[in-house]
Amino acid sequence: MQKKTDEYETPPEVFAKLHKEFRFTTDLCALKTTAKVPNYWGADRKDDQIDGLKMVPGIRTVPGGGEEWGIWCNPPYSQGNLARWVNRCCDIVRPHYGILSTKQCIVLLLPMSMSTKWARRLWSDSWCHEIRFCDRRISFLLDGVRRKAPAAENMIAVLRSEKRENRRRPQVGYWEVPPQ
Repeated sequence: MQKKTDEYETPPEVFAKLHKEFRFTTDLCALKTTAKVPNYWGADRKDDQIDGLKMVPGIRTVPGGGEEWGIWCNPPYSQGNLARWVNRCCDIVRPHYGILSTKQCIVLLLPMSMSTKWARRLWSDSWCHEIRFCDRRISFLLDGVRRKAPAAENMIAVLRSEKRENRRRPQVGYWEVPPQ
């Protein structure tokens, strides 16, 4: 029987492939034991400034690794959590929040579900530039052990701090999941 938890970890080969493209400097939704980069925000941190759902708009708390860099977010997939994380990421990517500067992005690993309110928000949000459907299910880790792939397919959403121009919808494509 599988443990009921939201603390599933992104497989290292999945993160490595995306990290090569986006140069992540921050893991927005992690625990110390699951963080993919040294700078992480998570519920096990005591300061509200480093809890991704509680961070205060207008305070520039995300350290940059040069002009272009990204924030990684593999949010909890339990009911209610996905909508909170997607909505928060859609909000903080906007320039008036003052958290991100130009050429920065948030990359989310999500279950593929286009019939939900959070997915429709991504689809219609002017700051969502790409939605990539994964070519197969991702087998996440729990306590360092690879688990059976979930029933849901996965997708990757790329939110950028520059408004999408000249396109009604985000660019859609497929992403090849590395061998697991």
